[in-house]
Amino acid sequence: EEAEVDAMSAHLGVACHKLYPTAETIADTLPALAYQLDEPFFDPVASVQSMLMQQARAHGAKVVLNGHGSDEILAGYHRRFVPVRLAHLLWSGRARDFYREQRAFGGTGWTWPEVFRQALTQVAPDAVGLALPHAQRLKETLRGGSVLVEWLDDRRPDESHFPTPPPGLTPLGAALWLQFSSRNVPRWLRMEDRVSMAWGVESRLPFFDYRLVEFAFALPDDLKLRDGYSKHILREAMRDLVPARLVDARVKRQFLTPFTRWLRGPWRAMIVDLLSTGSEVAPFLNQASFQGRLRSFMAGTDRSLDPNLLWRVLSVELWMRAFSAGASTR
Repeated sequence: EEAEVDAMSAHLGVACHKLYPTAETIADTLPALAYQLDEPFFDPVASVQSMLMQQARAHGAKVVLNGHGSDEILAGYHRRFVPVRLAHLLWSGRARDFYREQRAFGGTGWTWPEVFRQALTQVAPDAVGLALPHAQRLKETLRGGSVLVEWLDDRRPDESHFPTPPPGLTPLGAALWLQFSSRNVPRWLRMEDRVSMAWGVESRLPFFDYRLVEFAFALPDDLKLRDGYSKHILREAMRDLVPARLVDARVKRQFLTPFTRWLRGPWRAMIVDLLSTGSEVAPFLNQASFQGRLRSFMAGTDRSLDPNLLWRVLSVELWMRAFSAGASTR
């Protein structure tokens, strides 16, 4: 999105300071980041946030504004929220709206299988809730079984620990509420606060103003997802203030790192070194399963090990090392 950043900076007449993280620079920050966050972290994008805050401080900024929250209150993620909306239109008998919106949102990343899953969830939520853990177990079995030791594997939490959305919300509103209250937003808020404070920077999040949040959740669905556009009402509100190429951009690019490609590339030596049988996390893993699947994954067999699972194991290892006796990451 660099071209869009340049366009916005030129439109507003502001100085633009750019940072180009690499696999190597991110890897170098991971041990200290594990200490800053004081817990295993969801993905390496936390490292990029930390680098941004470090650069903000280096340029003399003590307070920064961030846009976290707009996607969760105004339905910014097509892959996550469009299927919920389409399923609701289908089951509520709005066939014409369903046909129009599925065409308008074509090519924005959502999938038909997810629409069908959401449709089943809205009709029979209890049945789908019971089936999901079994589906996950089957997926693990096909990959070679759980990598956790048995006593820990038996204690894994399930979806039931998430709170129930308030009554009166549409399926889209309920999906947004779960992301806002229990899933994505709490994780991001904690990470943002930790990495900004680590560099002496205060991060302010205007989309979390309680009045704006209450207003957003009271809006009808078609002011959030409409005519192929996410965050519809925000786009219309900003149309006279933001370049049209940005307001009318339909593709949502997430703030992610391509770490799944790095695991077998630039991070290969680090992973082999940290996750040997003598690792800190080893007592919690079924080593026979994990080490075999890790070797197979490193040899190029994608289905042998979920890259996100490998990252989680690596993140726990970094966290345990950060707080082990003699750790020097502080």
